Amino acid sequence: MGGVEVCTTELVMTLYLHRVTSAHPRAVARQASLHTLTTDPWPGSKVSVTAGRKQVLEEKHAEFVREALPELLSLLAGHLQVEDTEKKRRSSEKRTSRELLGFMKSAGVLSEHVVKSLAFIIGESVQGEKCERDLLSVAMDTNNCYRSGYLSKKKAFQKGLFEQWLLGGLDWAPHGEWLCVRRGSRQPWPVVSLASQSHHRLVASPPTSFRLVYICELVDGLTAHMGDETASCDIKIRRCSKSNIYILQPIRHAVIHKCHDTRVILGPVCGRLRLSECRNMVVICAARSVVIADCRGVVIHTLTPQRPLLVGGRTQGITLAPLNIHYPKLKHHMAKAQLQSHINMWNRPLHLDLAERDRQTARTGPTGETVCNTQV
Repeated sequence: MGGVEVCTTELVMTLYLHRVTSAHPRAVARQASLHTLTTDPWPGSKVSVTAGRKQVLEEKHAEFVREALPELLSLLAGHLQVEDTEKKRRSSEKRTSRELLGFMKSAGVLSEHVVKSLAFIIGESVQGEKCERDLLSVAMDTNNCYRSGYLSKKKAFQKGLFEQWLLGGLDWAPHGEWLCVRRGSRQPWPVVSLASQSHHRLVASPPTSFRLVYICELVDGLTAHMGDETASCDIKIRRCSKSNIYILQPIRHAVIHKCHDTRVILGPVCGRLRLSECRNMVVICAARSVVIADCRGVVIHTLTPQRPLLVGGRTQGITLAPLNIHYPKLKHHMAKAQLQSHINMWNRPLHLDLAERDRQTARTGPTGETVCNTQV
């Protein structure tokens, strides 16, 4: 019987993030045994007002990372001590005083394996380069090894110096909203808005390996674009209402967040199409995977080789139907996105909310579409 190998450090990081994000203050209050857990959950989607302006969600995420990173590094350093203790216990060897002294000093040392595993949650890029690099290779580079505390003889990093270097180098995500709005460029796509006061944003992030096109707060408007076929981009559509959005080009990933009464037609998505907190929407798009979270009254015409996922107890009134769009370059765009028309699982949705699973019903409409409703 073959064994399964699991990277222990990546598992520890996943369990740590799960512990922090699930330790909500109400859960801690209900369970007195959880008083040792932190009461700071992962920042939610609620926007707070700080210093007279709205705080971007990424700013709250950055604060969370800066506060949690020292504890996570200490946890990984302690994990190495536990592994070392287990090895000594299995070998039944007694420690000498010199070994105990070295064991105490190793509490502030991170091995190369730990730093390499941090790439599981942290990406690294060098200024002036468009592509991302491995965190370990950047930390061991001759230009950074002194500041990162790399010890070539021990093949490890001093925890204090590495933590200081890593926190000092943290920057905004290259595919995030903040970087796209503050440092990006306006897209020359035609936009028509009938709203008296339109504050819409249609910008793209600085040029990297993959660009993010950000469409925000388009009210009672229309935008259309037939993109080139050379470079796929990420699309994020947020807080748009009573609008029509047409983007006919290959897309890497697409996110539609907090939109209502809007029609969105996208080209083939080679990755994931995610809808969250939307209502009264019509989305027409072919995608490798479709995720619908906390949406109401959404109609999706799709072609997907994977089962559409319905996430969240507030998801109700979702209508799934086959793809019903055609334009001259659709076949070529489908081939570039590696999607095949004969593999389509649009009518086999999967509801992942176990608490609501017993109250969920799925039926087929008169035209053949699958209608998924959650009884309340």
